[in-house]
Amino acid sequence: MHISLYCLLDWICFRELVDLTLFSNLIEFHRSYSQHTVAQQTNPRI
Repeated sequence: MHISLYCLLDWICFRELVDLTLFSNLIEFHRSYSQHTVAQQTNPRI
């Protein structure tokens, strides 16, 4: 479930589809999960 939420948030951030600044919990989740190895290994921006 976590990876699905992370992928959705990452896509939203990458495409700048929605301003998530009002959702600090989602922003923190995205920031913390992006530190996981699997997220880093599959990041298309790198």
